[in-house]
Amino acid sequence: MGTGQILDYSGAGFLGGYRVTFTDINRRFLDRLEERLARLGFDSYETAIDDLEDSKLQPPWGGVVVVLVLEHIDWRKGVASLGRLRAERCYIVIQENPPDGAHARQPVGSMSIFQQVPPNPVPPEQLIDAMAAQRYKLIARESRLVADERR
Repeated sequence: MGTGQILDYSGAGFLGGYRVTFTDINRRFLDRLEERLARLGFDSYETAIDDLEDSKLQPPWGGVVVVLVLEHIDWRKGVASLGRLRAERCYIVIQENPPDGAHARQPVGSMSIFQQVPPNPVPPEQLIDAMAAQRYKLIARESRLVADERR
């Protein structure tokens, strides 16, 4: 979940009614997430240090949400780990860059680390096939244009 920036756009309300566990490999990111959750008034959750490449969370899970993580890890290991979680549903957000990359801005602030360790694109069709191998069936697929002509 990282710092939970997605909650600035969705609000914590979409998680209402669920027992939620937020994970990240970085404790500092989870600390920032907890600050964000407090500002949003969300107080029914747990946090856990966990590595998606080899999750130690105990299955099963009702759902798993993975937002812009697979680009920063060995995504095939991440998908195998998702399979071991035995979630009823997985919601995965990946980034698709424009073909020429001409519109990409230089990352700033804490995101500048990606100049040294750039994210690796996850081919959508390969991701769908890898998830199918873990017994997940594609229910829906959406694409939205965001900054720098990324999707």
